[in-house]
Amino acid sequence: MEGMSLYSLLDVERGASNEEIRTAFRKMSKKLHPDLGGSSDYFRELREAYGTLGDPERRQLYDRLFAPPPVREKASAKVDEPTPHGESIEFSCTICRRRQSVYRWANRFVCAGCDIAFRFGQCPSCKKTSQVKENLVSWTCSHCEQVSLSSWVTLERLRCTVCTTRVTYPRGAKRFSCPKCSTRYSRCPKCQECVSPKGDLGKKKVRCPHCRKRFAR
Repeated sequence: MEGMSLYSLLDVERGASNEEIRTAFRKMSKKLHPDLGGSSDYFRELREAYGTLGDPERRQLYDRLFAPPPVREKASAKVDEPTPHGESIEFSCTICRRRQSVYRWANRFVCAGCDIAFRFGQCPSCKKTSQVKENLVSWTCSHCEQVSLSSWVTLERLRCTVCTTRVTYPRGAKRFSCPKCSTRYSRCPKCQECVSPKGDLGKKKVRCPHCRKRFAR
């Protein structure tokens, strides 16, 4: 969700143990699964949050990149006051050029002008941060032009049914093609299997060979 941290998505504290995170994910999955009336988009983000926080290395990287800024205290103040600077930054969309303020520690944010989702990516070479479109598997640092793999994208593989090449694609991708023979694959919305529909390419709908559901090509 826009401006929401992964810990907030799973409803756990930032210092939660691995077991607490696993338990929270299982509990929320039972309530928010699409088959039980939950939102498929929210459930997808829930799985992504668990995929990051459930992995020690990815969680450590996330905490280092998106840790919230510390709260400063005045010696004479009785109540904590938020830091006036550093909580948010000015973001300029690379698509529509609209400017808006976003939280620096947010997991993801959406441009209010063109509804494109972005993430903050830290370059492993120069250690500087760039704004990256969320749907990119790899991105180029705007400072040193180093190409990096998007840490928030989980990749999956399958063997092409035509040329037997191993095809790598982002998890959850609805459509993708084999880079060698250009065979197109589609994800069935019911069984979530990635299939290469055969038959007339002019047809608007095809039938999944696994669950027999008809869906748009």
